[in-house]
Amino acid sequence: MDNLYSSIMVQTKDSGQQHLLRFWNELDVTEQVKLAAQINSLDLKEVNSMFSHANVKKNSDSAVEPVRDSMVGTSNCPKEELETWRQVGLETLGRNEVGVILLAGGQGTRLGSEKPKALFDVGLPSKKSLIELQAEKIRKLEELSSGKISWYVMASPATVDQIQEAFENNENFGLDRDQVKIFCQGTIPCLSDEGDVLLKGRGIIATNPDGNGGLYKALKKEGILDDMRSRGIKHIFVYCVDNILVKVADPEFLGFCISRKADCGNKVVRRVEGESVGVTCLLDGKPGVVEYTEMSEEIREKKTPNDDLVFGAANICIHYFSLDFLSQAVEREADMPVHIARKKIPHIAECGNFITPEVPSGVKLEKFIFDVFQFADPEKFVVYESKRDEEFEPLKNSTGTEGTPASCRAAVAALHAGWLLRAGAELVGPDGEQVGVEDKMRKEVVVEVSPKVSYAGEGLEKIVGGKMLSWPLHLTKNKNYF
Repeated sequence: MDNLYSSIMVQTKDSGQQHLLRFWNELDVTEQVKLAAQINSLDLKEVNSMFSHANVKKNSDSAVEPVRDSMVGTSNCPKEELETWRQVGLETLGRNEVGVILLAGGQGTRLGSEKPKALFDVGLPSKKSLIELQAEKIRKLEELSSGKISWYVMASPATVDQIQEAFENNENFGLDRDQVKIFCQGTIPCLSDEGDVLLKGRGIIATNPDGNGGLYKALKKEGILDDMRSRGIKHIFVYCVDNILVKVADPEFLGFCISRKADCGNKVVRRVEGESVGVTCLLDGKPGVVEYTEMSEEIREKKTPNDDLVFGAANICIHYFSLDFLSQAVEREADMPVHIARKKIPHIAECGNFITPEVPSGVKLEKFIFDVFQFADPEKFVVYESKRDEEFEPLKNSTGTEGTPASCRAAVAALHAGWLLRAGAELVGPDGEQVGVEDKMRKEVVVEVSPKVSYAGEGLEKIVGGKMLSWPLHLTKNKNYF
């Protein structure tokens, strides 16, 4: 063990992190071996470098400009153009050229759940989890396109086992086994404000997931790019699990990006004042996103003569990459900026006591998925603006006015009720009161259309046209509605 200690001491001393061995003599042999293995798995000099660079430059330090009009497409365009994009997307899906990456590293702690957020049930009539609903959207798209979609699910160390188990227990939610690849993002040590690596136990380093930008390291480490190439995939759709309205592998967005011969695309919604969300913009002339926490007040509040927000393209973590661009981004992962956040980090103090801070006590480093936008040629970067009430309602908190299970249920009910009304159905409540277009946002309305029936409102006329439906309503497949 003396040789092991000597080699670890050299490594930690060279990086100025020798305090990690402060309690070495108090550990048993097994604990010493585990701590040595954890230290050996880290590049401590790289951790130091990441901390230094995170403190030096932020995205907001760049010259910030709005994206150019020539980069932008919108779902408010003429129906003929929208249908053209949709057909391009469906044809690409039909050729099995689309891979979908799901970011599912988040835990359900803020929702009061011990499960991963992906497995959370917001209380819809179907009682299905976020990930099961998304799987059903994929299956419906396969039906519409006659193709097969490969689904790559990136979990975190805290969520991977439960997500893996959920797929196994539910027969991959109806997908073929070889369609689903589950892989895990990495971690980064938690640091003090001075950059010292923190211990969460006398022989255990405190770590946190490396952010959704950890995707790029994980893609390389887990051989995902090679798998994509072997399947003939050319186009990648990336999204985050917490958005209950997400149009997984959206053929309109895909078709728009492909028609524009884009390397990289970002789907956005219009930002509202006071919203804690990053904005898509140009940073020193390059595509990028400035996170809300890094935005200056000037950027947040700047308006046009028409009183619209100048920086109004809200990032909602839905992205398009060509496989060629994604491969290049993976190779340039080291060039991505590092972001820093002060957090309350439980850790072992110098005296050996375990501390649970009540105020921020250290920093977490992470990389963001959108920071590869800077590697794209601005002429091959596009932005697609969609409608918030149709495509964006993220699940964040258990209570409050937004981002809650209740707000997610209300958003689904409003969207799906609108589909049914446009398809020619009449909706009435338990008391016989009719629900009109203006009423569908009422929070008490309970309507859910199964993704197995309709992906985005299509095909409902023949099922519900001219019929009176009463809510609460769960519209499912192979059921007659009179």
